[in-house]
Amino acid sequence: MDDSDSDNDHQLQNEDEHENENESEDESESEDESEDDQPLTEEERIAAAAEDAETSRVMLLKVISILERKVTYPARTIRKIGDLVEDFFFKLKEDVHEMLCSNDGDGDADDYHGLDNTRDTEAEVEAIVREFPNILAERKAIGIRFFYPIQCLAFTVHDEDEYSFNGGINLKAVSFIPVLARLATEFGLFLEEDRGGLLSYDNRSYGNVLRILMRSDPHIITNDRKHHELVDDKYLLVMKQLRQVGLLKKDDIQMYGLLEKLCLQNVIAEKRFRFLVEWNPTTLLDTYVKFQPTSLHLATMSIERFRLVFEYGIRYYPNKKGICLLFRKDVHGNTPFQLACKRSGYKEVMKVVEDTLIRYSDTPINITEALIMAAIDKNVHLDGVYFLLRRHPDILHKILSSSSSSSTPVVATAATSTSATTTTTTKTYILKLRKRKRGS
Repeated sequence: MDDSDSDNDHQLQNEDEHENENESEDESESEDESEDDQPLTEEERIAAAAEDAETSRVMLLKVISILERKVTYPARTIRKIGDLVEDFFFKLKEDVHEMLCSNDGDGDADDYHGLDNTRDTEAEVEAIVREFPNILAERKAIGIRFFYPIQCLAFTVHDEDEYSFNGGINLKAVSFIPVLARLATEFGLFLEEDRGGLLSYDNRSYGNVLRILMRSDPHIITNDRKHHELVDDKYLLVMKQLRQVGLLKKDDIQMYGLLEKLCLQNVIAEKRFRFLVEWNPTTLLDTYVKFQPTSLHLATMSIERFRLVFEYGIRYYPNKKGICLLFRKDVHGNTPFQLACKRSGYKEVMKVVEDTLIRYSDTPINITEALIMAAIDKNVHLDGVYFLLRRHPDILHKILSSSSSSSTPVVATAATSTSATTTTTTKTYILKLRKRKRGS
């Protein structure tokens, strides 16, 4: 073998060794990358978080030290520090406002950057808001609307909602509403009648915070009872806290149609419903807009909702008004009884009505007064009269007998006065019933 062959063999051997080294390095790098791709254990995450926190703490101490000694630095450095501090405050203020208003409902947990009651505390939120209180009166644009931070805490926005605005609920941030309302009131950022922004509307008159608190989650399937109960509990707690500090008042229930708003939801929030009705039962009878549907009208969308609202009507108004609610006419002349029968069927509705009346039979209906009320009140459909007559076919005979016997002379006593009153009412009832039958 000559020298050239020997040199070639040696060169090939070196190339093979070099390739082997490269392959070994590639395998090592691949193994390192594979190890990097492995998810961190809980202990590793805790250690990494602690390391980051310590790094931040050291940097913060360094910044504080620099600021405290600023006067000892050259003029250019002092000017630069001033510019950086001003920029820092501006960006921090913007970020706090964005945090309060961040209510994107489309991203996953890792993409959510708003307030989260599983992570943030009320004390922490109050502390940073006190540094920049004016942000509570600054609106954020969402689609074509503009909302205050306190409004954003009550709902989430989905891409398809930007213009139709059928937003969802905000379980993570809703609990901070009382804090923001209290601070906005303390700093006088809204008019007194706006109650810290609770009663403010967006630029297109979307519901105020109190009405938004009546919502159920429209983006979760109806039969997820556990989720809807969680929503009910969280929003009810906010309402109770607002009531305790005087920011939710009894008259608000009717003035802002809270009960009607609640009954319009896809899922009835029983706890919030009971809270409102037990605080102000008259809202079952009166609507916040004249001639608009009552809560019982709105509850006919489902038989369960209808049962709940009718039961409370009988519970609080067992003598006559409760039963007449069934036949109260709306602006179109429709009654809850008619609507419920149309949507759930006559037999199902009658079963609910009968079961409810039996359940509250210890406070029986005053049939005479209920019948008279149904006949006299033009807002009550004549179906109410026929309903009562079918249940008590002898009642008309008793009324007529009472009217006839009242013409017999009796001794002047207190009973005479009562009898005369009853007679007058009965005669009025008969006359009005005849007129209504004639359509006059």
